[in-house]
Amino acid sequence: MAALIAPLLYYLILSVIRKTGEPLTLTQQAGLIFTGIYTVLATISYTSQLSLVPALLHDQSDLLGLFYFFNPHSIPYYLNQLGYCLFGVGALFLFIGKLNTIGPQRWFALLFVLSGALSIIAFIGLLVDSQVINGLTLPAGLLLLPCGILATCL
Repeated sequence: MAALIAPLLYYLILSVIRKTGEPLTLTQQAGLIFTGIYTVLATISYTSQLSLVPALLHDQSDLLGLFYFFNPHSIPYYLNQLGYCLFGVGALFLFIGKLNTIGPQRWFALLFVLSGALSIIAFIGLLVDSQVINGLTLPAGLLLLPCGILATCL
C-alpha cells in the first residue's frame, strides 16, 4: 500500500542514523525535520486517493480532477512532489557528510544523496511544467530500493 511508503522510509532513515551511535549534528537534525515533513505530505497525498477520491467518484463531483493523484495539476500530486523535494533537502542534509565513509554506509549515503538531488530537480520540473524533468521522480525512488538491503549491512 502506497500510504506506507513514506513512514517506512522515515523509519529506515531513523534506524540507520541510530545504528551509527553518533550524536546528530544540527544539519542532521534539520534533515530529520525535512524528511519528517515529507512523511506527512506524502502520506496525506497517498491516503487521499484511498479516502477522498472514491467518494468524489461516487458523487460524480467536479472536484475529482483537483484530487486525482495522476493529474499533475492536482492537490495530492503537488503535495507529493513538494514532499519529495523536502525529502531531497533532508537526504542531502543527512547523508552528504557520510560520502567520505567506506563500505556499505558510503553506498547507502550515495543512493540517498542521488535520490535527494533527483527529487529536488523533479520538483523544479513540476514548477516549470516540464514533464520530462518532473519524471525524474521515478528514478529518484528506484535508487532507494537497494537501501533496505544495504541497511542490514551497516
